[in-house]
Amino acid sequence: MKHLLVNGSLSFLCLQIFCSLSILAEPLKAISGSPKITLKSEKITLPQDSKVFTGIGSNHLNQYCLICHSCEYLNDQPALTRNMWEKEVLKMKSSYGAPIPDADVKILVEELYQKFGAPIAPKK
Repeated sequence: MKHLLVNGSLSFLCLQIFCSLSILAEPLKAISGSPKITLKSEKITLPQDSKVFTGIGSNHLNQYCLICHSCEYLNDQPALTRNMWEKEVLKMKSSYGAPIPDADVKILVEELYQKFGAPIAPKK
């Protein structure tokens, strides 16, 4: 969850809420005169997830996947083929805005496949 602060999603949500309240305040003024809206800051503490992947082939997993996902989440994914992992990475990039440089996509796919890939069935 702490990663929401990194990519700005939480800030964007706060901005949306503030704008919504501002828009709602105008009709209320017309109805009741001059309403007083008091906004106050709240401090919340998000749980820290300090788990990271270790070993060879973990750098890109830690750098790109753990921005949004936990190690537990990735460990619970079904075993996928290399092609399926590539589709997942490209989906995260294009649909969800994951900040994965094009040059690192192939490396990340390989790391995902090595750690969570579907075993190759022996040829008959």
